Amino acid sequence: MVEEDHQVGEHVWEEGTVNRLGETARRMGSLVLSGAPSKHGAADPSDGKNVVLHEFAHQLDYENHAADGVPGLATKEQQLAWSQS
Repeated sequence: MVEEDHQVGEHVWEEGTVNRLGETARRMGSLVLSGAPSKHGAADPSDGKNVVLHEFAHQLDYENHAADGVPGLATKEQQLAWSQS
């Protein structure tokens, strides 16, 4: 559970508690996972609901200090191959 404020209009903000299965961020310095959803996601690798893989994919994305969907890759060839897969 996370306390979160987000803007819903020009001068309107919504405050409240949000349930999260996992969370990480480039500047967060940690990765947080909810136990039961993590176990459930690992039980069926084909259901597309693996919170552990999802959050670690974010960590790979942050390796190059950008949240752009591309991990830190050494060469242009690797970057091209990644974008084509």
